[in-house]
Amino acid sequence: VVVHGASREGEGYFGGMVDMVRQQKKDKHTLVVAPAAADKPCSAANWSHGADGVPDDAQAPHWTSLRRWMYGGDADSKEHHAGLSSFDVMDSVVAWIQVKYPNLQRLVVTGHSAGAQHVLRWAVMSPEGADGVTRYRGHHLPLTIIVSSPSSVIYLSEERPASTCRPEEDQGPHWSCSEFSTPGPDSNCDSNWDTYGAGIGGLYEGASK
Repeated sequence: VVVHGASREGEGYFGGMVDMVRQQKKDKHTLVVAPAAADKPCSAANWSHGADGVPDDAQAPHWTSLRRWMYGGDADSKEHHAGLSSFDVMDSVVAWIQVKYPNLQRLVVTGHSAGAQHVLRWAVMSPEGADGVTRYRGHHLPLTIIVSSPSSVIYLSEERPASTCRPEEDQGPHWSCSEFSTPGPDSNCDSNWDTYGAGIGGLYEGASK
């Protein structure tokens, strides 16, 4: 499963991944799925053109805000998809693949740029992938998550890389640092450094409302 970036060009990502699979001579044994998140109202008539018997008047969920989609927000199409989040959709994609292709031996979900941000946060919030396997109705396929060049990441604690771990110059491919600290009141983060997206702050308060 390859997830598009900010352009939402699912077909381009699909074609690129298919080409890569063919170059590796894996096309006879590899399924490529490239879901696309619509940014405006879209019906099955102009989305899937009647594929799989979907009624023409069926409405696809859409997210006008890229950030809302990346962070797992509910679809804007509330009349047809009330309470449906972009993470719910990814869970459904994983489930659909396992039902449609029961002979699959493993599953890989990857995303680039904005797609990587979406996949990373989905991996944190979804039950899929717990213990490295899928969870849909007893299916336990090995599941691998690969994120490529996200411009931001989500941290699971209040600690962040210390200033010594953030040099201005490139330190080379083998450099590593394991010093972490909690940002203080004199940091330049405007007290938003742990709100959801950059961290998990606020999720408990939101869940309790």
